Amino acid sequence: MNVPTHVNAVNLALILAIGIALPFSIGTVLSSRPTSEHQSTKATTTNPSSTLTSRPNEHKPQSDTDYQTLLKLVKRASRTQNYTAPSNDELRSVEILFQQTLAPDSSFDLLRRRWNEFGFVFEQIELENGIIWFLYEQSQRRFGRGCYAFRKSKSDSVAYQAPHCFYDERTREISSRLFLESSPRAIAWNSIHREQFDAAHQARNYLNAFTKALVKEQIVLTVQIHGFSQQKRSTDVGHEADVVLSNGGRQLNAWIFHTGVEFTRTFGNQRVKTYPIDITELGATTNSQAQIFRDLRCDGFLHIELSRPFRWQLVDDTYVRGEFLRCINRAYTMRCRENG
Repeated sequence: MNVPTHVNAVNLALILAIGIALPFSIGTVLSSRPTSEHQSTKATTTNPSSTLTSRPNEHKPQSDTDYQTLLKLVKRASRTQNYTAPSNDELRSVEILFQQTLAPDSSFDLLRRRWNEFGFVFEQIELENGIIWFLYEQSQRRFGRGCYAFRKSKSDSVAYQAPHCFYDERTREISSRLFLESSPRAIAWNSIHREQFDAAHQARNYLNAFTKALVKEQIVLTVQIHGFSQQKRSTDVGHEADVVLSNGGRQLNAWIFHTGVEFTRTFGNQRVKTYPIDITELGATTNSQAQIFRDLRCDGFLHIELSRPFRWQLVDDTYVRGEFLRCINRAYTMRCRENG
């Protein structure tokens, strides 16, 4: 296993301890596919079709009608031109309101009235696969505060975030697919371009209030989806990678390590990198939501960077998306075990 020199002694001890217990590492080819499929880096990073071959798995994609309905809602809610920063008092209030919305016994009518006071529309949407609650800004009060969906039927203690939907192409589509094809409690999308306001790297915003509510409501796993350009990377490893996993910190934890193992088993070590073991960039170390998790002493943040070819494949290839979700479910299982 390649361990960067900046990994501290505690981190190194953890990595070595885990490595002793496992007959493999993230730096080893773990995919069940033939080795020949991994011999050409160009094939795995520039050609979206040169990855997993379709074969049966348990993943069953949901209705395309549901997907188109949700995507239309999110796009309609994402037409903000200018950002207006909320006050600290507003953020404290909406953090509590997000907690109430996430709670299993919350009242739709009461929440609708409360969200209306802050300039939001709170709708109940009936999909073929169940009912969701959808939250977005009123047309006359669009300040770039994002849009959100909540699942009120039986759900897992998981949330998704896509904070760069305009800039990181297809992350809106990917996160919408993942939300519909699994059972997370909630999801957040940005509604303004990151060049105007970047909620993933600023302190005062609704995404941070949403994140604090997730932690305080004891949501076990929060997955944040991003995209990156292989051509803009500063290292050869970055040029080759399709998936980069991290927790937004410089210290590796056990469940992130095992999640990296699971992804590598599925997609191969040339394609999957875990920060800071395999790669020294794209570690989300300045991410605001990751900082919230550290401040609140919670260890449930999974930051995923996806290359452009892999993003296109996740949207278009049902099998690959199913394998991706299986890896996320494995991470969720490990987090549940940690929480007892």
